[in-house]
Amino acid sequence: MLIMTPKANTSCFALYIHHEKLLMPFKALFLLNGSVIAMRCLAELPETFEGSPNSRTQHEQDSTLLDRTRNVGVGGAGSPISFLFDDPKGDLGTTHTYTAGTPSLSVIASGFSGNNSPVDLFGKNAGSGEQGLGLVNDPQSNGGTSEREITKGSFIQLDISGLFGNITSMSAKFSFDSTTGNEEHLVYGSNTSSTLGTTPLAWGGDENPHSLPSFGTYKYYDFGSGKGNVLLSDLTANQPVPEPASMALVGAGLLGLGYFRRRNVRG
Repeated sequence: MLIMTPKANTSCFALYIHHEKLLMPFKALFLLNGSVIAMRCLAELPETFEGSPNSRTQHEQDSTLLDRTRNVGVGGAGSPISFLFDDPKGDLGTTHTYTAGTPSLSVIASGFSGNNSPVDLFGKNAGSGEQGLGLVNDPQSNGGTSEREITKGSFIQLDISGLFGNITSMSAKFSFDSTTGNEEHLVYGSNTSSTLGTTPLAWGGDENPHSLPSFGTYKYYDFGSGKGNVLLSDLTANQPVPEPASMALVGAGLLGLGYFRRRNVRG
């Protein structure tokens, strides 16, 4: 949607259209509202000509447009991004930030042995079936070494608020690993840091991807064990990507404005 408007109380960037000897400035404002992008052109009388300090080369104009639009979501299914919790490996301290996507999005993991009782996270990658994020307080051992997984009573809390407004469909999926026999994972929702949610939202004994229930309702999701010990494997979501057709329409609109503006100036 192309709209002429005098001012806008938000950030904008200047996009300049060059035609022959005339450099016509337009302020283009890109607004992201869910998956819909709108552009408002604030046209001003051209007072800048080629060769002046404010002139721009065609290459610079193209680069500006590309840089400003390449990571703007305008609908579509989006590009999948995954937070993989088996990397980095080893003791990670009580809190660790995971990033993924372009531009990068983040989720923050924190370990607890109980409400308000921090415990160190442990990144584990011991081969297929043993990959994900656990905790160092796991009492179960394998060959005398702690398995460092999530056990009953302990939990990993993920702060997912960094995803809000930055992914499509407002949904995400999680999966566990190292779930064998009758072992069971539990997932809770919470809006209180360091505190386990009161009611399980999801549970199971498989390693398949599952949707996070009530996504957008909770700032935190707590991942624990109902039986045995398990690993939090990954979290996936879809990040918006530009639609080439929409970008082409935006460019065509700007060029059209430039053409008619030039005709008005000549007249």
